[in-house]
Amino acid sequence: KPLANSTLIQLINQGDAFFQQGDFQQAAKQWKKSLALCNENTSQHIDVLTRLAAAYQTLGLHRDVFLMLDKAISIAEQRQDAMRAALVLSQLSDAWLSIGDAHEALLLAENSIVDAKNAKAQKVLAMALNSQGNAFSILHSRFKFFYRKNLNLEYSPESIKAYNESAQLAEKVGDFGLAVKAYINKLKAEINYRPLKEVIKTLDDVYAKISILPNGYEKANYLVSVGIQSQLILQNPKIAQWQKQKVTLSAYQAFINAAKMAKLITQYARLSSSKIM
Repeated sequence: KPLANSTLIQLINQGDAFFQQGDFQQAAKQWKKSLALCNENTSQHIDVLTRLAAAYQTLGLHRDVFLMLDKAISIAEQRQDAMRAALVLSQLSDAWLSIGDAHEALLLAENSIVDAKNAKAQKVLAMALNSQGNAFSILHSRFKFFYRKNLNLEYSPESIKAYNESAQLAEKVGDFGLAVKAYINKLKAEINYRPLKEVIKTLDDVYAKISILPNGYEKANYLVSVGIQSQLILQNPKIAQWQKQKVTLSAYQAFINAAKMAKLITQYARLSSSKIM
């Protein structure tokens, strides 16, 4: 039994390492092995199911995502584990949004927020708020309609509010990766509709926050996102010459640093793959 538990922990940790490197197939493989060693209906069982769901989500395996999360929410509710239920609901929100159902995504995000607040789970609450912001943003872009309000606005103040709260809460609990994700989502939501000066300041703030993240797939991915958003800002016909130079430099630095990061990740992945059990 102690040996099996040691193997389980090792497999989970290996999956975590592969996921951070961006090797989602290997992460899923290790977590799938660990799932077979988990005791049924335990908190650890839920944790592995949510990890697998995250890997399947990045791989576009939607059916498997819902299969894992449906099992996870059933166990969390059975155990009356509000914190893990909130986490699963947030992931379900993202999963429904990925297949185009923003209404269901918004409902699940709001349920996740309630559970996270009840459980006093600040990090999960930050995740749920980010999910809520995503749902609001998509709904607004499709219908420009939020409960019969804000019909004249080109951006969703509800999504901006959710992203701000998510980022601030994530920073408070020390999850700077999640904070950067929320800030980037905020930038995407307002990039074409807010004054250029404000947008460029947000871009600078995001880039500074990314720089303190540890090297890895997440950081490289965020750098690419910043580079893409910088290019979109450059398409604004009202941009001044000095602003254009500043944003062009940000885009160049983001893509260069992302490429360097990708090279490091590839080298580390080769080293890690030789140690897989």
